[in-house]
Parts: sequence; structure tokens; C-alpha cells
Amino acid sequence: MPDSHFRVAEILKTNEADVLNDWITEQNSALADRADLINGAELRAQSKEFLVSLRTALQAGEDYVRFNPADSLGWGLWAQSYSQAGICLFQLGRVQEAIDQVEAGTELEHDPRNAAGVTGNSYYCWANLARWEAMRGNRAAVERAL
Repeated sequence: MPDSHFRVAEILKTNEADVLNDWITEQNSALADRADLINGAELRAQSKEFLVSLRTALQAGEDYVRFNPADSLGWGLWAQSYSQAGICLFQLGRVQEAIDQVEAGTELEHDPRNAAGVTGNSYYCWANLARWEAMRGNRAAVERAL
């Protein structure tokens, strides 16, 4: 697995303004009938806070395993951050992006830097992947995940 594959945090940081603007546009469209739920400034603030937290969590996991690749806890927490990010994206209705996130979490098992082997927390990535693909009716993907 090339090191660049796991540069999600870096990509997010570089493109944060564009991602935030696109995401705000999509959320405003979804909330058009319920403008009373949240005002524009609060939506922007919460969305930015989420993106910063996501980037920070992913970067922290990557940094931790870079400097201590034999520590299974670090790999497990990094896999968990991908799972949690996927759950957040899924709850926002961004199903394909959620699936991409948890797939990246499952690939940590095969990262050549992973001296710790398979991590227990990658189970949650696989379980979410199977569940979401089942909801989409993608039997082959479910079977691969299980």
C-alpha cells in the first residue's frame, strides 16, 4: 500500500475550503424546507469544526503509527478513526464517501508499515462496510467484507 494512499488528512487540509463550501451547499439544499433548524453561521461553524476534528483524528493516527509502527494500539485507534469518520459521513447521507472511509480503514491491515498485524478495531470498518453495502443491495461486496 503506497504511503500516499493514507494522506486523507493532508488532502482534506489542502482542500478544506472547497470541501466545506460544497458540503455547506449540500446541507443547505437538504435543509431548505427546515431553515428553522439551524442558521447559516452555526451550520458553517459546526461543519468546519467537524472537518477539523476529522482531519486531526486521521492525522494523529497516522503520526502515531509512523513513529511507533509496532504498537497495535496505534493501528487500532487509527482504524477506529476511519470507522468513526465513515459513520459520520453515512449519517450525513454521504454513503459512498462513508464506504470509501471504512475501506481505507480496512486497508490498514495490509499497510507494509503495520508490524503489529491485524487490529481488532478494523472489525468495525468491516462490519460497517458489510452493513452499508447490504443496504445498497451489493451482495458481492457484503460477502467480501464478511
